[in-house]
Amino acid sequence: MQFDNTKYEFTDRGKAGTIALVVGVIGLVLSAVGFFVDRSQFMFSWLTSFAFWVSIGFGGLFFVMLHHITNAKWSVTARRMAENIMVTLPWLLIFAIPVFIGMGDLYEWVEIGKAHHGEKQAIHLDLIETAHASEDTNHGNTLSEETHDSHSEANSGHVEHDDHAHQAHIDLVASKSGFLNVPFFVIRTLIYFAVWTIFAFALYRLSIKQDKPGFTLNDWKRFKVLSAPGIIAFAFTVTFAAFDWLMSLFPAWYSTIYGLYYFAGGLVGIMAFMIVVFVGLRKRGILEKEITIEHYHDLGKLLFAFMIVWAYFSFSQYLLIWYANIPEETIYYHNRWTGSWKAMTLIIVFGHFVIPFVLLMSRHVKRSFDALRFFAIWLLVMHWLDLYWNVMPVLHPESALPSWLDLTTMMGIGGIFLFIFWRNFTKHAVLAFNDPKLDESIEFQNI
Repeated sequence: MQFDNTKYEFTDRGKAGTIALVVGVIGLVLSAVGFFVDRSQFMFSWLTSFAFWVSIGFGGLFFVMLHHITNAKWSVTARRMAENIMVTLPWLLIFAIPVFIGMGDLYEWVEIGKAHHGEKQAIHLDLIETAHASEDTNHGNTLSEETHDSHSEANSGHVEHDDHAHQAHIDLVASKSGFLNVPFFVIRTLIYFAVWTIFAFALYRLSIKQDKPGFTLNDWKRFKVLSAPGIIAFAFTVTFAAFDWLMSLFPAWYSTIYGLYYFAGGLVGIMAFMIVVFVGLRKRGILEKEITIEHYHDLGKLLFAFMIVWAYFSFSQYLLIWYANIPEETIYYHNRWTGSWKAMTLIIVFGHFVIPFVLLMSRHVKRSFDALRFFAIWLLVMHWLDLYWNVMPVLHPESALPSWLDLTTMMGIGGIFLFIFWRNFTKHAVLAFNDPKLDESIEFQNI
């Protein structure tokens, strides 16, 4: 791999993109096999991986828009990296197709909605076989009063209670069918990606145009003109994407902060991803002078800050649900405090917050390339584990059961994501070398 430090352009892309593509294709092929072997496991593993890589993509879009809105200087050298991450978003829409195909395996509201509208579809719920044990089933013949002992009466009451509870659950979910229905779900997902794509490509094309002669002050102002409404549209679309893809896995449960929770996880993911790539490039002698220890220090501070934001939203959600103690809300955490889910919950608490909070707080860690990269990789793993913890209890309510499909789906989507990112990253200059704030960014010093 060769790099022209004068023009900031690659003259040889190297093998990274090819390796990523090969890994992606292998992952997709193995995942396709898994679809026929265990369709349910495939769908939930796919959704987890899909949500993970999309969060990295929209994290890049947020970073770029935030950079322009705040008129930041230090992040000029990191901007092009984030721009090449955000333009993977339209390609990630392709990976939503399996989610559309397997919605019936993922979301119980699909079958409930069909039954609610009179379609002859089975509802995948465990209903009680006999609702009224005391009723006679033999052509109108009644059982004698003497045969009803206290045990059968108690059991009948329990059956009736469970039957009513199931019916109440079905009625509650069915009442949301105006929003939770297949056509509207697909349309909303297309809208999310359309919004992200429009702003991502508009900002990306403007950035590439900046590298060429004739870039005017009016062109420069368009960065802010696009980013200001873009970040508002971004907030709404990411919030509802979280509601649709993840929260509706539990259609009777809700959390008004859930969109922010998913968004914060994506911010942790994008900062960690950028750090890993930048350190990897530095090891190969690329951008050594342009992205200095001061930039890594700030990237580390943002990684630390967004991790705390994630923890704040996570704990806020838990605290409000715990304090209110409403059964239809507490069930979400109750299901994650059984079997091996309890251990995974504790791993996330300590691994996603406590341990990195204590160690990443250090200035020395943020200014150490190897240490910072280690925690970036650590938090990427924790981000995936957090999404796994959100998705998989629907499929495995009793205990966490890792599957080989968890790996292959990450390989499949991730490999293609990395291939597209690397192809774009090496196609144009890796720095916006005509940016008027570039010199200030390179000379930036932390106080």
